[in-house]
Amino acid sequence: MDWFQHGKVAIVSGASRGLGRALARELLGKGLRLIIDARDSGELERARRELAESGDIVAIAGDVAETNHVHALVAAAERAGRLDLLVN
Repeated sequence: MDWFQHGKVAIVSGASRGLGRALARELLGKGLRLIIDARDSGELERARRELAESGDIVAIAGDVAETNHVHALVAAAERAGRLDLLVN
């Protein structure tokens, strides 16, 4: 059985560019729903718009070194009903 199944939820931090963005694109292609973050809100919004063409995605700008931001990411996963994968 393929672990990457439609409907699973992942948080990908640092997803506005580079490796994080590439991983987000791959996971969307596998059918996962994503919650992405990055510190630069402008870059994050550009990534969200590009990646949204491939699947279900929520973007939350902030720094994972800040507790409130981590709580916001977890709250987004709770609204999605689950969290299956964390990439940071």
